[in-house]
Amino acid sequence: MVDEARKLLEEAVKGKSDEEIMGFVELFGGTGTALDTIFEGMKSALNPEKAQDCVVGYEIADNGTTHAYAVTVANGAASVEKREPSDARVTLGMTLPDFLRIVAGDLDGTQGFMAGKIKIKGDMMFAMQVPQMFDL
Repeated sequence: MVDEARKLLEEAVKGKSDEEIMGFVELFGGTGTALDTIFEGMKSALNPEKAQDCVVGYEIADNGTTHAYAVTVANGAASVEKREPSDARVTLGMTLPDFLRIVAGDLDGTQGFMAGKIKIKGDMMFAMQVPQMFDL
């Protein structure tokens, strides 16, 4: 992500309640806009030296709606599609506020999993390697 956008996200998320975070999301243009912006940023945040060819799925829950994304990493580049990640090596499921906390660095993925905030489907060992592929 661009440094300025990341700083804005960090300020909007750090120490905030789910309701406060959702208020920020609405000001930003809603869930779809926020998620599209973050996933688009993930393409440039991929560290080619640490990348592994794979599909990583995300299922982000917001007020009873699940937003599904598939991030495909191949040949040191990432692409993103809004779709069910049925071919994913691992799928990470969480609420929108917790996803934003992870992206902003306010929630550690391992701690989030241990606290039941992140659900993992697929290769759990690989799930721990996913954050290392991205310079977020």
